[in-house]
Amino acid sequence: MLNAIHSFLRARLKELDRAQEGAVFLLMLAGILIVFISAMMMHDAGDAARDKIMLQNSADTAAFSQSVVKARSMNMISYANTSKRVFYAYTVVYFNAYQALITSLAIYTGRCLKIFPHIPSCIRMAIGAIQLTMETIELVATNLPYMMGRAKTEVKSLNKYQEYMRDVTPWWGYVENMMRGISNGATVTAAWPPPPGDLIKIPDQITSALGFIDGVLGSSIVEDYIPEHTDKIDKLPLKRGSGLSGAGGYCFEMVGTFEHLMAMFEHYLRSDSFPKGISKEGQTIGIFIGLNVLPLASCAIASAMYGDDVLDFRVDNGVVGGIFSGVSPNAWMQSTSNLTFAYQAGGKRSGIQRDRFNVIGSDHNSKPFYAAEGYWSMARSEFVFGNGSNSGPLSGVFGSFNIFNGIITNLMGSPHMWSPSWTARLRPVHLPGESLGTSFQGNPVGMKAVYMDMVPYLALTSLVGLLDSNFSLSGAVKDLMYLYAVNASMSADRLQGIQK
Repeated sequence: MLNAIHSFLRARLKELDRAQEGAVFLLMLAGILIVFISAMMMHDAGDAARDKIMLQNSADTAAFSQSVVKARSMNMISYANTSKRVFYAYTVVYFNAYQALITSLAIYTGRCLKIFPHIPSCIRMAIGAIQLTMETIELVATNLPYMMGRAKTEVKSLNKYQEYMRDVTPWWGYVENMMRGISNGATVTAAWPPPPGDLIKIPDQITSALGFIDGVLGSSIVEDYIPEHTDKIDKLPLKRGSGLSGAGGYCFEMVGTFEHLMAMFEHYLRSDSFPKGISKEGQTIGIFIGLNVLPLASCAIASAMYGDDVLDFRVDNGVVGGIFSGVSPNAWMQSTSNLTFAYQAGGKRSGIQRDRFNVIGSDHNSKPFYAAEGYWSMARSEFVFGNGSNSGPLSGVFGSFNIFNGIITNLMGSPHMWSPSWTARLRPVHLPGESLGTSFQGNPVGMKAVYMDMVPYLALTSLVGLLDSNFSLSGAVKDLMYLYAVNASMSADRLQGIQK
């Protein structure tokens, strides 16, 4: 009986050993597990890619919006330049007309007071004397008080408006950058160069103090312990002329402009012709035109009346001032572009998504290089000067020589501040051979120095992230540490490899 049972069990076990159902079942379980893990990885990768794309869009939007604000300010300052030149041109033309009347009357008087008087000249002398008397009364009683009063006040107001736009634009653009970035999905954004303020001066002051100590003691505290940073601040590349040189250049640039020609034409239409006056006499008109071609005396009068307030804000490309101090490489591109960093909190991504695979075993640690949870992205934008947006034959003519800008301005070329032709665009983060200037310590600027300039603003504005459910303060600190390490590897000679 026992032998029969034993034989039966052995036979059944041999049958099980020969069957493949168990192996196939185990293989199916392994395949399902592989597919499940792959699906989780693709889901996480999809989330990461979607968040990264959205963050890049946020960075692009923030950077572009900041340059749009700057281009708008440049255009508004250009409008104000033109408005100031209208007041200046009318004043210059008025006093040129007054001088032409006096000069023409003097010529007629000389012809009349000869031994054999020239009768037509005597008639014109008499009429001209009456007209000059009336013009002088009008100048003293009406026109001069207006020019010294309301007109001067208007010029001052326009100049204050330009100064306000110049000073407020860096912060206006920075706030626009931050708000546009946040509204498009970023937790926080920051721009370089940072806006002016006391916050940016603190590292410079500390570095200067420690540098003095190094010089006295022969130590190397700054080199060993102070990270590289720059003293760059965001500002519009503008300057206003001043003094005699500024007034002289402003006068000659006005000649032949639309405002100047308009004032001359209006004077001609409003002038009285003979016999009511001698303003439209050929001799007077000739003198008037000559004085407007070389309006030295009238420009001096207008400059004395309005002062430096009437002078234009013009593009500062650093060339004139750099003749003696040296022009830094890419100074123009540095002053017209901004680099934007965008950060998105990762919602403890490092812990949640990696813990899903802990059944296999942990393959990471809590060091900052492996604990980064959020995403970072960069974008760069600039505002540029365009000769016009119209297409066709007229665009080609006015693009090279625009009658509204004046003769001197056209000869000097562009960019200039007489046309509202400034616009914004995105640009590569770094161009081959491009320089970001020098750091406060005197070395070529790399991404480490750029990042150190932005850290105070990132730290302050990251408090906005407290309103985000995905934000973690400890995670943000780790992300800041991680980004510092990444940027420290991108020195000035390695910037060419940076892409979006």
